[in-house]
Amino acid sequence: MHRGGEGGERHEGGGEQIVQPTIFADVSNNMTIAREEIFGPRLSVIPFKDEDHAAQIGNDSLYGLASGVWSENLNRALSVADRIDAGTVWVNMYRASAFMMPMTGCKDSGLGSENCMDNIRDYFRTKAI
Repeated sequence: MHRGGEGGERHEGGGEQIVQPTIFADVSNNMTIAREEIFGPRLSVIPFKDEDHAAQIGNDSLYGLASGVWSENLNRALSVADRIDAGTVWVNMYRASAFMMPMTGCKDSGLGSENCMDNIRDYFRTKAI
């Protein structure tokens, strides 16, 4: 586990851009690691006071592709997940999805959706005669 904004070790054979999974502790929501849309195996731990504060932190971003909520209390996790403004919110897991489950972003993340029947409409044009 790394403190503050330190990064993970480079992944053997992965080049400079591939790092080992890394947990960042003691993160605040004003840090770059919490504000940027970073694609990689990392988890930022941000303390919160209550469910409302957790949802506020989760939504304090320009991005909304995906997020994850972990809790021993499933009802609490689902309550927070419902308030998170993201295309996908995983509960007590991450990056698990079914083929027919839509993958879509919101805010400045993503354009349209993929992996679902709704996506097929992007390839058609409706015409009224």
